[in-house]
Amino acid sequence: LEVNGVVFLPPTGWLRYCSDVSERAMQPGVSDADTAIDVENLLDMLWEPEPVLDHAAIHALISINNSAATREGLSANYPRQQRAALIALDQMSSEALKPSDVIPLLTSSDPVLKETANWIIPHRKDWGADLAQHFERRLKSDLSAADKTELTDQLIKLASSSDIQDLVARVASAQDGKPAEREFALHVMSRAAQKETPARWAEVVTDVLEPGNSPIIADAVGAAANFRFKQFPADLRRELGRTSRAEGHPISTRLEALAAI
Repeated sequence: LEVNGVVFLPPTGWLRYCSDVSERAMQPGVSDADTAIDVENLLDMLWEPEPVLDHAAIHALISINNSAATREGLSANYPRQQRAALIALDQMSSEALKPSDVIPLLTSSDPVLKETANWIIPHRKDWGADLAQHFERRLKSDLSAADKTELTDQLIKLASSSDIQDLVARVASAQDGKPAEREFALHVMSRAAQKETPARWAEVVTDVLEPGNSPIIADAVGAAANFRFKQFPADLRRELGRTSRAEGHPISTRLEALAAI
């Protein structure tokens, strides 16, 4: 059945079509011009929720490997079509999908697109600089509790990126920064659970533990308590010891500092 140029097939028909176009794309001499209509048809079929078809269509798009035609799906009418294009492009060459295609979707009001963006970014370490700029803007905006939880999870997933590590360190160490922003960055450090804590993070927490930073010292101690080192930094050990003996701090903070050494 064809309506207004769109072909409608029963689910079994579309599954067979996905298989057929995947095989055809592997034939010698097939060009992007030849497969462009297949890409268009695969995206057009994703207008109604059907997980099996989603999977088959995405697999076919990846097999066809026509990134130019697949990119047309990024501006499709339905989120499921956009999702398929995003996932397929992510599995093609590293240049097929751009940071600007995905990063804005991290704050999308559509749950399908937001979930897809959050699935893509953890394995896009090469986007570190672009992601750091995005997250820095987010940090300085008015965030709800749910937004902060979401942002924390995103930063934790990307904590192995040197650009994200630098961002978190920069925010935590900013003497003129808002205490809430510095607390947030220290909380990310605490939860990141790196196999080896970045040296820059250890330096930042050491500086924060020095006298004069009392509003966020408890957060710094909490971060240090979860740090992992092959050899514990002497400067950090010294400051934790000093904090554990400082009577001006709550007993819970002092005990945690002592336990972290």
